[in-house]
Order: sequence, then structure tokens, then C-alpha cells
Amino acid sequence: MGKYLFPGSKILLFARAPIIGQVKTRMQPVLTVRQSLELYRNMLAHSLAQAVRSHLAPVELWVTGAHDYWAELAKQYDFKLFFQHGNDLGERMAYAIKQGLSSGKSVVVIGTDCPFVDVDYLKQALKALGSTNPVVVGPARDGGYVLLGLNQFSARLFNDIPWGTEQVLNLTMQQIKEIGWRCTLLAELNDIDRPEDLVHLQRLFPQWLAGIAR
Repeated sequence: MGKYLFPGSKILLFARAPIIGQVKTRMQPVLTVRQSLELYRNMLAHSLAQAVRSHLAPVELWVTGAHDYWAELAKQYDFKLFFQHGNDLGERMAYAIKQGLSSGKSVVVIGTDCPFVDVDYLKQALKALGSTNPVVVGPARDGGYVLLGLNQFSARLFNDIPWGTEQVLNLTMQQIKEIGWRCTLLAELNDIDRPEDLVHLQRLFPQWLAGIAR
């Protein structure tokens, strides 16, 4: 048996450099800038650990810039580091996915905002991409998506999308329909973006909220 269950696929984790005052800013003023940074680092490390320890597919960490934290993570987890290219999230995802598909059968892209993307969720996505459907989407309850998987590339999925708004999922699904692709939809999950989202962490990740006054 090989190292990976889906050796021809790749899991791409998109992450921002953990710079104080530049991550989880929408959590303030409920969280301080220091608490926001700590929460982000916890969520990033958790997402990376889930992907790597799943042994489903090779993991690539796509980051916004150089940072000492990447070397710290590399001591614990097996992944390849890449730098994002593009002017907005759509361009950056399109570039990474196109690169991934140039040497792989399929790619699954996740971010750091949804710690509920677990091994089973990733496995469902990769399995779906082995079927006749070229795209799989994991919807977020805020109108975006927590996962996007492709075994074919189309730039249309990333053009004219108002990233960070509640229209992202609907417009993406509209583009998929217009391209003529069949899509597998996974279960809807919660992103952790705003103070009201912190309640979703209480059951599974209470340690992340320890000492945070709400």
C-alpha cells in the first residue's frame, strides 16, 4: 500500500502569514490583536495537521509571504511550501490550482477559516473527483465555500467573484452551471470569521477560547 490513498491528487492549503494585526481582524474588539493572532495560528496549524495526517494526498501550503512560522511548521509536518501569486483571492487560487493540475489528476483547496474540515470531509471531496464530476464544493453557511476541488481547470470559476461576500457560493455555482459541469456538493459547514462564529468552536475546540472574555 502506498503512502497516500489518492496519490495522484493534491491538497492545497491557503494561508496568510501570521502577522499580528493582519489576521482575524474581524474578531476585534471581542478579541485583542494578540488573541486574534493566537486563534489564527491555532486554526492554521490544525488545518495543516488534518490534511497532512490524513495521508490522503500530498499537501501543499500556499502562503502570502515569507515568515519564520513556516519553518516551525515544517519541523512538525510534511508539506511543500509555495508562495501565492495574484492580485486577489481568485487569481491566487486559479494560479495554484492550475499549477497543481499540471502535475496531478485533481486538487482540493481549503483555507484556514474552517476547522471543521476533517479527514472524512477531505476524503469525500477527493473521492468525488475520481468520478465523472469535475468539481466538488464544500459550502459555508456564510455564503462562501470552505472547500473547492477540481480535476479540470476553468478560469471562469475565479473571475468576477466578489470575494469575502455572501454571494461567492451562488455566483460560483452559477459559473459551474454555465460551464456545463456536474458538481458534487458536500455538507455545509461554518467558517470562523466573526465574533458570533466563536460559539461554533466551543464544543470541539474549547481550548482555543480559554481566557477569551466574551
